Amino acid sequence: MRKITEAAYRAKEIIDGLMSFAGGHATHVLPIDLKAVAEETVSVAEGLLWIPSRQIEITADSRPMTILGDPHQISQAILHLLKNAMQATRDDSRRIHLRIQHQEGTGISLEVEDNGCGIPQDLLPKVLLPFFTTHDGEGVGLGLSIVNGIAEAHEALLEIHTEVGKGTRVRLVFPSFEEQILQPPVRNHEPLQVVEP
Repeated sequence: MRKITEAAYRAKEIIDGLMSFAGGHATHVLPIDLKAVAEETVSVAEGLLWIPSRQIEITADSRPMTILGDPHQISQAILHLLKNAMQATRDDSRRIHLRIQHQEGTGISLEVEDNGCGIPQDLLPKVLLPFFTTHDGEGVGLGLSIVNGIAEAHEALLEIHTEVGKGTRVRLVFPSFEEQILQPPVRNHEPLQVVEP
């Protein structure tokens, strides 16, 4: 059953990725609680990806975490980030931390941090390319490219902070609901920031 589930999930990942690149998935935004969507997605990931709950920690501000977003797409992005973190870490020492915080003046951030192998500097420019993967024999290399597309559709900033041998932190910064209603965000920077110490 596990092999069947994994095969079905991989097929869905490929189809969703190709549909995203072909513009086949429209973004339907509405006010959503980012924390609630993240918690629900983590619950799904624990069963779908077989990640023990003790290996995933969620921390969030107590303030409302409302953004304008498509809950299905946001959940899909979180699931891809959790899967990447799982594949980059060892089963016996895995630690995945999901944080949701208010970023003063910039919006609401969601980040997934792992204690895995990190990404070599020479591979960083390629991580958003479709079908590129650093995990031999695992995945199809669509995860981060799909996450990047979802970030762009939500006017979100995507950042990747990584250090070889210590782990990777991927952060999405969404405009808050209040910011989008009162003043539509103006993004004068590149949608991706990659940081290597």
